[in-house]
Amino acid sequence: SERVAELKAKDPNASASKVLDFTLPPVDGGEPLKLASLSGKTIVLDFWATWCGPCRAQHPLIEKVKQNLKSDPGVVFLSVDTDDDHSLAPQFMRQQHWQGPAYYDAGLVRLLSINSIPTVLVIDSKGRTSSRMSGFIPERFEDMLEHRIIEARQTGQAETKANPAN
Repeated sequence: SERVAELKAKDPNASASKVLDFTLPPVDGGEPLKLASLSGKTIVLDFWATWCGPCRAQHPLIEKVKQNLKSDPGVVFLSVDTDDDHSLAPQFMRQQHWQGPAYYDAGLVRLLSINSIPTVLVIDSKGRTSSRMSGFIPERFEDMLEHRIIEARQTGQAETKANPAN
């Protein structure tokens, strides 16, 4: 219907029911990211907010894991700002010297029932949540995250080999 088309133009995620259905608006005002374009990859979603102290502490640890895995093109890290006020993120990222790209939540928090920040989700190559890490776990965070990403990659690859048609 015309109304549905109108809503979709306003909110590309109006009918999104799975992670890979979502389109995320970028914090820097560039091109929106269609998560469907990442199908077949392992996606690490880091949900944060400008008011969240533990997020600031955790971010450099995520950056280290990203560095460790940068030679693997099958792993993608997405930084997702959950602030209601979108004007806060760009300045915050500059102040914290966070490298982009970063995206606004656009409804993922609701779909994935994220109820505490920081939360890091590992999404496997089929678009399913493979791991959820809620809150800040300083001691073993890097090892845990890296392990969970590798686990998700192996699961996805094993299933693809078992069911090549998928």
